[in-house]
Amino acid sequence: MDIYLEFDESFDGIIFADHAYNDSGCRWEGQHSTKINFTIPIFESNGSYACGIRMLQATGEVTSMLILSPMKHILVDGMTSLQIRCLYVTDDITVTMAGLQIVNDIQKEAN
Repeated sequence: MDIYLEFDESFDGIIFADHAYNDSGCRWEGQHSTKINFTIPIFESNGSYACGIRMLQATGEVTSMLILSPMKHILVDGMTSLQIRCLYVTDDITVTMAGLQIVNDIQKEAN
């Protein structure tokens, strides 16, 4: 999942997936910018879900809970949780094409 966040003020804190702080692939540090972009991996190399991802097969919904802390190495007041929900929806599209007419331009010459 590609995530794009924008803050009112420069963010120097840390964002991590709930219950996955110790996994460096599920943790992103602010770079004193008002914007941060990162990708949450959905699958581990062994095929299991990564970063606390939950997937509901019936609805195609993928969810992850992110924790945002204003300080990188300590959990303090001002932490916020943010639930990310992505829906994968495919709708069948029926395209009706007009009948095709084959035109043959080959002319036979009489010998």
